[in-house]
Amino acid sequence: MKKKIYLSLLYMIGILLLPLGVRATEIVETTPVYEWDSSRIDIKFPELPVINEEDTRYYFYFTDKKEDVPDISSVPHYDDLDAYPGWRIPVGDDRGNNTINIYDSYNILEGYEHVYVAKCKYISPASCDQKLYYGKINKTGIPELTKRYQLYFLSGNLHVLSQFATGTEEIKANTKIGIINDSDIINSLAKGEAGAIEKLLNYGKNASNGTTFSTVLGDVGNNHVLGNYSVKAGSYYYAYTTLDTKNGKYRQVEDITILMGRNDVDGKALLSNDVTYNISDKAYTVSTSVKNPKTADVNVLICVGVAVFVFLVFLISYKKFKSVK
Repeated sequence: MKKKIYLSLLYMIGILLLPLGVRATEIVETTPVYEWDSSRIDIKFPELPVINEEDTRYYFYFTDKKEDVPDISSVPHYDDLDAYPGWRIPVGDDRGNNTINIYDSYNILEGYEHVYVAKCKYISPASCDQKLYYGKINKTGIPELTKRYQLYFLSGNLHVLSQFATGTEEIKANTKIGIINDSDIINSLAKGEAGAIEKLLNYGKNASNGTTFSTVLGDVGNNHVLGNYSVKAGSYYYAYTTLDTKNGKYRQVEDITILMGRNDVDGKALLSNDVTYNISDKAYTVSTSVKNPKTADVNVLICVGVAVFVFLVFLISYKKFKSVK
């Protein structure tokens, strides 16, 4: 009995002392800089020194949760990365750099906003420093409303281009097109009122009179997706576009566009991005790339504020020197 208790105590002490024999992984907080254009994403870690050591590179591990800290001993040889989802490496001459270049669909992937960086010898198996750098990625690569997708109507076909990085994977977009029957929204857009774009977005999102067309982003082939869609010249149309999320794999990226039915040279009514508003005998001509009305309102408020301030200064000065002759 005593021997059994003695062995149990030894086993327990051994378990408790085991971590002391293993070096703990140090985690260093970083502030990654996220930059993007329509073709690629750059994530730079200013705190990471550029590697000049032979056969050494940074490995980047992307995850949904900060608590999901990778096991450094699991870092694969770079030839085996395909078998280890989550790990990435810089490519080409950037392999020792503190910036990772991404050319795939990371920008629109749902989650994966936490990243750990390990410095490793890329021999097989990889050998890494007992230090991880951590950073939180803020995916800011989605433009403002009306500027997320560009819609083109060529020879009766609809083509949709994304204005944010999507990589080389084939990604589809769904565009719902329908006539706008709400004159208040047209008036609000024509006058450039604050919140007009948001009103149109909500209208297009919930409208039941639209027809939805599916297109491949960037595809400029003659796919005739509009088919026999009937267009009325002089009428206003909404185009509500969403990304095909593939059952939650991608972020939901929605956008809204205002269109107008116009006759071509043959007298056939087609959808057009050139929109002219005719209200109270006054014509307002705008394009879908016009800045959000909110910006214009802010500029007006600033001008009014400056004018009021100048007037108050003048009034105070006048009263102060009123007795001076």
